[in-house]
Amino acid sequence: MNSDLPISIKASSSLSTSFIKLASILIKHEAHFNFQTLAAGWYEDENNILQIEFIVLCHQEFTKQFNIENLGKRTEIADDVLSYYDNAKNKVTCFVAITESESALLLTEQKLLPSYTKTKLAKVLNFIAAEHHKTLL
Repeated sequence: MNSDLPISIKASSSLSTSFIKLASILIKHEAHFNFQTLAAGWYEDENNILQIEFIVLCHQEFTKQFNIENLGKRTEIADDVLSYYDNAKNKVTCFVAITESESALLLTEQKLLPSYTKTKLAKVLNFIAAEHHKTLL
C-alpha cells in the first residue's frame, strides 16, 4: 500500500518466507484498517494524524526490538507486542510477534492466517486507539 496512509503493515522477510501469502494478507488488513479508522473519524484533524506502523515478525526477531532507543517511548502491550511512540512525529511503531506456538499452529493450519493476523492486529490497534483517545474499532 501507499506509504502515505496513516496505518502501514509489513512483515519481516523471514516471516514472509515462512508464510508465502502473508504479504498479500497484510495488504488487505492495511486497507481495511485504514478504511475503518477513516470511517471512525480518526483523521478529522488533518494537522494531527496519528501514524501507525505495524511490523509483524517471528519471535526470535521480536526479542531484538527491546533495545531500540530512537523510536520514542516504549510500551510493552503484551508478551508479544511492543510499541514505541514518538511524540514529535505523532507516530507509533509497533512490533507484533508471531510466537513459536502460533507459528506452529499457523504452519499446519494456513487457512487460519488471515483471520488470526487480523484479530491480533485489531486488538493492538484498539489498544493504541484507547491510548490516543480515538474511537475503538
